[in-house]
Amino acid sequence: MSCPQCFSGHVNPGAPTGRWNTVHGLRTYIAEPPAGKSAKAIIVIIPDAFGVGFVNNQILADHYASAADYLVYLPDFMDAETKLASGHALADAVFTAHPSSVDAIPDIGNVARPLSIAIGDDDPVMGMKQVRQAQSILEGKDVDTSVVIYPRAKHGFSIRASRAEPDSKETRQAEEAEEQAIAWFKKQFSVVV
Repeated sequence: MSCPQCFSGHVNPGAPTGRWNTVHGLRTYIAEPPAGKSAKAIIVIIPDAFGVGFVNNQILADHYASAADYLVYLPDFMDAETKLASGHALADAVFTAHPSSVDAIPDIGNVARPLSIAIGDDDPVMGMKQVRQAQSILEGKDVDTSVVIYPRAKHGFSIRASRAEPDSKETRQAEEAEEQAIAWFKKQFSVVV
């Protein structure tokens, strides 16, 4: 399902600082920790519908890399035909903001790794009824989970909010979602590493 927010938003100011390379046959944007720092872990960002070419996704990867000393990959999955149902865990920890195409019962019921979700209460793609179902299912899991609901945030708020007005609600919520992700990965990778 798509909604108007899937095709709207803002391009953030700033220039990406990462580099492009091919990783496992996929064109990939790579953001590295600051010079002299070793990567504490690897984060793979699966981009929204705007894809890896959208500067906001690249800037987000750069921010994760610099804020927490992670090596961040932003691969171009859009043209790839991959089979993800190998039965092997694809990640040690997952963060998602304003997820799409989630059916709370079967999808959330299959969660077996730490998962953190950032979602707006004004998101038409995953409405509050589904969010509450997901929360209830996740609370019964034996893995670490978190659902943070952002008041009056719309679908796409974490990546397509305008950063031109630093004091706006949109900017604050996008930054809070970024910090939620960084804190989540720091917590999870301190256990994994």
